[in-house]
Amino acid sequence: MGKKKAPAPIVTYSPPPPPPTIIQSPTQAVRTESALSEVAQAQQSLNLELGAQLDRTNEEFFAGQDIRRTQAVGAETRLGQRVAGEEERRSIRATGAESRLGQRVAGEEQRLGIYATGEQERRTQAERFAGETGLTRTRGEEERKGISATGEQQRLGIYATGEQERRTQAERFAGETGLTRTRGEEQRLGISATGEQERRTQAERFVGETGLTRTRGEEERKGISATGEQQRLGIAATGREERATTITRGEQERLGIGATGEQQRLTQKQLLAGQERQIGLTGEESRRTQQERFVGETGLIRETGTQQRETVGRTATEQRMTDLQQEMFRRYKENRDYEQAQQQYRA
Repeated sequence: MGKKKAPAPIVTYSPPPPPPTIIQSPTQAVRTESALSEVAQAQQSLNLELGAQLDRTNEEFFAGQDIRRTQAVGAETRLGQRVAGEEERRSIRATGAESRLGQRVAGEEQRLGIYATGEQERRTQAERFAGETGLTRTRGEEERKGISATGEQQRLGIYATGEQERRTQAERFAGETGLTRTRGEEQRLGISATGEQERRTQAERFVGETGLTRTRGEEERKGISATGEQQRLGIAATGREERATTITRGEQERLGIGATGEQQRLTQKQLLAGQERQIGLTGEESRRTQQERFVGETGLIRETGTQQRETVGRTATEQRMTDLQQEMFRRYKENRDYEQAQQQYRA
């Protein structure tokens, strides 16, 4: 706060003098008036020089005050900019560190996920290959067994057919020999025997072919049944293995997705926490900077107002003292003129 203003001086005016009696004394009055005029001009010049000096002093003081105020404002501005730059660089360094840490954690989690995915895929591929290899081996064995049984049955049928044909051929040759030896009776007997033999041969051939066909059909049906059963078992085993593989793959994928989501949420949480801390620090530093700037500007404005009020008060005081001095000089001059006039009147 500025100093209190000085009270205005109390000016006491003397009562006006009575009107002077003019005495005609030309020579003395002219010299006196000339002297008074010279004294008045000298006093006026002195007053003008004193006023000019006071004006120069006030201008120098106000100019110095403006320079100091500008320097203070510049210093506060540079300090604020320096603090803001330091805080901004700290924020950038902290942001870069958090970003690099987040990228590092994300990369590690991604590599772990890739390793786990590759390992699960390799295990699934190995299990699938083992299942398919076993199924192919079992299917091949069953097909070879079926082909072997079919070939064996075919060979048995061929053997039985050849034996029956050879027997029929032998019986036919014996009948033709007896037929040639005895044409009449033997021919009839031969024809009878031939018919009987042919019927027997036909019956035996039919029985043999029927048995062969039945056996071949039974063996083929057994082979087809065994093949179908083995195929169904293989398909069932393949289905079970594929379902187990699908279940395992789904579980592993869900675990991988869950781990990936958890890691992403943790990364996001850390990133958000870092951003919140960064925002909080930035806001706090901004508020501190604003508060310090406000305090500095408030103090600067208060000091400027104080200095201006003191300057105005001092200027007013000096002005009143100057006015008082001029008034006292004016009274002194009037009193001197009055005394001189009185002395001249007495003379």
